[in-house]
Amino acid sequence: MAWSRKSAMFASLSVAMYLLGLVLRNQQLVTVAVVLLSFLTWAALRTAHGDVASSGRRLEEAVLDEGIQLQSIVAMRKTSTSRVFEDGEIDVTLRIQNRSAIAKVLEVRDRVPEVMRIKKGANYVLMEIGPKRETEISYTIETPLRGFYTIGPVCIRVQDELGLFHNEKEVQLNDDFLVFP
Repeated sequence: MAWSRKSAMFASLSVAMYLLGLVLRNQQLVTVAVVLLSFLTWAALRTAHGDVASSGRRLEEAVLDEGIQLQSIVAMRKTSTSRVFEDGEIDVTLRIQNRSAIAKVLEVRDRVPEVMRIKKGANYVLMEIGPKRETEISYTIETPLRGFYTIGPVCIRVQDELGLFHNEKEVQLNDDFLVFP
């Protein structure tokens, strides 16, 4: 679980308000700061234990580096061809599935070689995916230089409902293709 800019801003604002309230001996500032810090603590605990009830797994059983929220997200990629001529095009379809019973806010980025240009569509999407749903992301890459290239991995970031915290994982989904001269 990582802190977003919003959560870091809330934390620094509440600490500043708390210190200012202590210096000025203002009970209202201290109270507001304690409420903000309590809210951040509640949101952090809620995010860390978000899918325990729906997955039926305890936190110890989960893979700790990716978190429980990311275990129910599955990515699959399909390319139109594995061999293409120079200045040709490859159609890529990335299918994202949410197998949990909770809707999730996702950032999905499919890594494309730097020399390739995206002609149609986008390889980066910010979306909300409902429970037990799947969606497809389609884009077309133009292949200007010959060589052996790899599309992937897919980077997926899950945010909590409040946008305060996020978990991230890389799905090692690599597709190789060859560009002929």
